Amino acid sequence: MNDVLDRKHDRAFATERPSRWLLSVQWLAALAVISLLSALGAASQFGRGGMLVAGLAAAGIVAYNVLAKFIPAFGFVSLGAIGALHMLVPDQHPGVVLPFWFSMTFTAIVAGIVHRLRQKRPAATVRGMLFAVALWAAWSAALVWWIAPNSRDPLVGFDHPRDGIVVVAILLIGCVVGSLIMRRMTSGAPRQADRFARLATLTQALMPSAWFLCMGLPGAAASFAGAALVLAAVDAVVRTGIHLARPLDYQP
Repeated sequence: MNDVLDRKHDRAFATERPSRWLLSVQWLAALAVISLLSALGAASQFGRGGMLVAGLAAAGIVAYNVLAKFIPAFGFVSLGAIGALHMLVPDQHPGVVLPFWFSMTFTAIVAGIVHRLRQKRPAATVRGMLFAVALWAAWSAALVWWIAPNSRDPLVGFDHPRDGIVVVAILLIGCVVGSLIMRRMTSGAPRQADRFARLATLTQALMPSAWFLCMGLPGAAASFAGAALVLAAVDAVVRTGIHLARPLDYQP
């Protein structure tokens, strides 16, 4: 669906990376419909509420690909909100706010950084970024309004305050490490964008491990961390193989 909707945009702004169009529009549309039906079928296991949230997430994905991603400030926050909606599919009334809020915020920030590193068009303006901050604040308030009435602690919801302290410490360390990495990646930005995106994906995959560990579930934390590391290793092996298979005179 992304390739179909971006065809004219790519021809105008990404002439150095033309679409190969190995699949027809009909096949791509069929795959999109099959994916949607599969997602709704899986969400039906969580009841009518799960299907409703999954439908809203699917509508958000379509809206993002059709319109939002071409308006950078709106697209960054929309992508984060879609991620938070995905997390609400299994349980529409969780007793904790912070995991959903942090996932939404993290996704929006990463989307903005990757947009800048890849020098995508249209570029984000100061006015647009102010609008993005306002939209992010509105979504944050909506999350608190939806989740807080069912929570013992509207912010964190853990059984012991030290659990929240551990999570905050982990997030602060992640911010410091991320800022240091960003400083090194600023030079040669377009080439570094993919590396940053992969690193951010791995970091987001490790988030559930931190939350499970703080909730006293080390087994679940270890399983999520192991899965994330395995995926990272597979990605590294595949990319190394592709690099070695290139001709010696290849110029990216």
